[in-house]
Amino acid sequence: MPVEKTAISIQGFTDHWIRSPAAPAPLDSFEREEYLEYLEESYRRGLVRPALGPQKRAKLGVGLAEVQFARKSYESAFPTLAEALLASPNYAQRLRAAALFRQVGRIPEAIEVLGIAIETEPDLEEAYYQQGELMQLQGKLEEAASRYLRALELDPASAAAHNGLGSVLGSQGRFEEALPYFRKALELNSGYAEARGNLGLALQRLGRLDEARHEFEEALRAKPDWPRSQNALARILATHPDASRRNPEEAVRLADRAAELTGYENPAILDTLAAAYAAAGQFDKAAAVAEEAIRLATDAALAEEIRARLSLYKSRKPYVETPRD
Repeated sequence: MPVEKTAISIQGFTDHWIRSPAAPAPLDSFEREEYLEYLEESYRRGLVRPALGPQKRAKLGVGLAEVQFARKSYESAFPTLAEALLASPNYAQRLRAAALFRQVGRIPEAIEVLGIAIETEPDLEEAYYQQGELMQLQGKLEEAASRYLRALELDPASAAAHNGLGSVLGSQGRFEEALPYFRKALELNSGYAEARGNLGLALQRLGRLDEARHEFEEALRAKPDWPRSQNALARILATHPDASRRNPEEAVRLADRAAELTGYENPAILDTLAAAYAAAGQFDKAAAVAEEAIRLATDAALAEEIRARLSLYKSRKPYVETPRD
């Protein structure tokens, strides 16, 4: 179960990429490119100023790299970033640099930069947390757990680290063990939608569907257009073992919205939409959507599961989850 909290956002002059300081309307693509060109030139002029200290040079260099990343000038951006990091071991600049590497999918470099940040400030939790997130993305769950644990040693009030550790346990199938971490994250931050959604997923996997439903509903109050929780809630409403707990019409609405938000290209969400249509008695639609889900599925096991449900829809039967003891 993924972590969906990005630890650090890219700040600085890049705050102005979306809106001009003088205008409330978003910049169009031409204005944005023109503005980024102006920012890049401004940073370059700043970097050639005489008697520029290492901290200022690093800050300007990372800012220049941010603009180059925004312009997709990667061949220029990476050397700029490397030079900026050589200028200063500043912790905050390294966190910004790691965010840039992550942004373009260069996860090993992001982890390496965070490691150097940790050497600089070993008693600050943020870099440990970010390393945990990135290692989890790589599937290195034990290493990710160790980083989250270290982050919690340094800051027991880190809701993100509690959520991260719970999500690792969930990914390992240790759902009961994950529950206290998600609940602690919510105790620390009651509006933390990702932790709420993760708690719902763990409860759903444990067969505690009514509790899971409540958590997904709460998650969607905090984050209304979130496909993951829309899909999970729709699945419960469409396939609950107790017919009195089902709501096929709401399941269709939620699953269709989740599918729309993901471009009708996520096979797991289309699988739920098919189940929702079947629950509503729309078996022809259910079969058509299930066939599309099978076509899109790259996971052989998922495709086989959907085929089994498709046979039900073709027999004019809905799919219902098996009750768990």
